[in-house]
Amino acid sequence: MRRATSCISCAAILSWREYYEKLTANEDYAEWKAQFTGTTFGEKLDGKSIVIKAKGDEGINGEYVFTHEGDYITYKPSNGEEYSGYAVFMNIRNAVADYYGMNSTLMNGYIAGLDFIGAKNKYLVTDFENLDFRIYAAKKWEMKELDKMFVNEKALEYTDALTDEYKNGYINSGRITAAMFGNRGKFELIVGEYGKSNTELTYNSIMNIVAKLQPDGYKSFANDYTELKDAKGRGYKVTVGLDSNVAAEHEFTAEEGYSYVTVTF
Repeated sequence: MRRATSCISCAAILSWREYYEKLTANEDYAEWKAQFTGTTFGEKLDGKSIVIKAKGDEGINGEYVFTHEGDYITYKPSNGEEYSGYAVFMNIRNAVADYYGMNSTLMNGYIAGLDFIGAKNKYLVTDFENLDFRIYAAKKWEMKELDKMFVNEKALEYTDALTDEYKNGYINSGRITAAMFGNRGKFELIVGEYGKSNTELTYNSIMNIVAKLQPDGYKSFANDYTELKDAKGRGYKVTVGLDSNVAAEHEFTAEEGYSYVTVTF
């Protein structure tokens, strides 16, 4: 038993270097750092810790230490760096996704979806009160609850009906990612679902989003649109697929592995 435990421990230490390599090679991490034009970054592997140093005056400044503890990568920020540290921590999360070959958008949707369905989240802990951040990194996430997740009422809890003011927004929940653009007079909705085709998860998400945002024509849409298909009605149009004109107008880029439906009002 002692030998087996020792071997498992050694494997975990060796994989820690791979996490570090995934982080430093991650394109999203490089793009994130590039946003801070007045900040310099440096990374190093220090035993069982990844240390990211930032020097600047753009909100990310100091030394952020991420440690491999058992099944988790942990970060314990000091008072005052909770939110800047959280931003750095999200890049550590993406490195875990890379390591296990998980789609990072799907991972984000799963984390959000757990909250929306009221399920326990053992994979990502962000406790700002006790300054304790942890991400599960022992193996590829199972994500058994994905088929229960869509944009439900909980996901839209803090979303208001559209007005004459232009707004845009994004919601992730499980397999679903939704992008919204416009006002009540002209509204465009792109809903993606991870997989080869869109399912009832897409349909239910669309109906809930439209009912909550209430663009002009939403009542006709609610009455007429009873299944997921191409359609055109009083004040609305549905395209099963990503409408290239809508995508170009909003500089929207399709995520790898997702199928889309576009709704315009």
